[in-house]
Amino acid sequence: MQWRRLATELGFVPVSGQGFNGGDNARVAIAALLGDDVLRAAVDSWADRDPGAELAISVLALLKPAAARDHCLRIVRDDRDTSRRQFAAALFKDIATADDLPVVEELLRHPDPQVQVWAVSLLRMLAYDDEDLPTGPYGVIMREHANPEVRAAYADDFDL
Repeated sequence: MQWRRLATELGFVPVSGQGFNGGDNARVAIAALLGDDVLRAAVDSWADRDPGAELAISVLALLKPAAARDHCLRIVRDDRDTSRRQFAAALFKDIATADDLPVVEELLRHPDPQVQVWAVSLLRMLAYDDEDLPTGPYGVIMREHANPEVRAAYADDFDL
């Protein structure tokens, strides 16, 4: 293993004695070592409910890799299989980062009512991970949403 080369490729080589230690960098490095194909295959394993998928989602939830998040969204947006779309939306909430906050609105506008409900869980997870996240506008949308399951999930998840 060439750690210096990996650190350089990921932009984690220290400059002037400043280190790049930390869990976030380690997660990025592990995701790079696994590779995007493996991460996308882990998403597919969950979406297809394969044996071993629980381990796959545990790894993805720990790493929160961009390749897996992007693949989840591709499935939610484009897959013809309703079940795969719903499972991908469910997984997305566990691997999303604060940068994915705008996806909440996208999921709320999705034509699949169950994907809309997963938007509530996504918002809850993001708010739990980052208490300073500006979630207010999405709460208004959820309280007034046409889907009664979204309104109920929002009331339950946010103790209203």
